[in-house]
Amino acid sequence: MLVIVDGVHFDGINVLISNKEEQGEIKVIEFSLIVNGESEKKLYENSLGSGIVEIKIPEKEIEIKAKRNVYSYSYQKDNFGNKKYELNVTYEETDGKEPWSLQVGQSVVSMINWTEITALFELLESKNLITKEEFTEKIKIVKERDSEKMHNYLFKGK
Repeated sequence: MLVIVDGVHFDGINVLISNKEEQGEIKVIEFSLIVNGESEKKLYENSLGSGIVEIKIPEKEIEIKAKRNVYSYSYQKDNFGNKKYELNVTYEETDGKEPWSLQVGQSVVSMINWTEITALFELLESKNLITKEEFTEKIKIVKERDSEKMHNYLFKGK
C-alpha cells in the first residue's frame, strides 16, 4: 500500500488503520518498513517526521494531519555484518495544532525567563538598586517557594 508522509512516498508497505474509540473518529495509522544500513535508516527516520505531518493513503482515500506517537526499530546483521532495520511507526490524527508538551513548556519558559530576568537585572543594577549577589540570592528563594507552581506550568501549561 502507498503511504505518503509530507510528500515522501512509502510504497509496498503493510499499513494498519484504526480509530481510537474513546475519542470518536480519530484515526491511528501504524506501519513498518525494512531498510538496509544505518544511512538508509537515518534517511527514512528524517522522512517519517517528528512533529505534525500530512499523511495520505490514496487507496483508502485518507488525507489527515497526524502526530507521530510511537517510533521504534530493530535490526539484524547478516553474515557480512550488514544491518537490516525494521522501522515501526504509529501516527495519531490531530487537529494540526501542536499540543502543549513538556518541550513546548520548557521552550516558552526559557525564552520568557531569559529576556525578563536579564532586562530586570540590568535595569536594577544600572540604578545601583541591587548587586548581582543580592539578585542571585533572591532567585534561589523564589525557586524554592514557587517550585510547585513552575511544575504545573511546565507539565500542564497552567
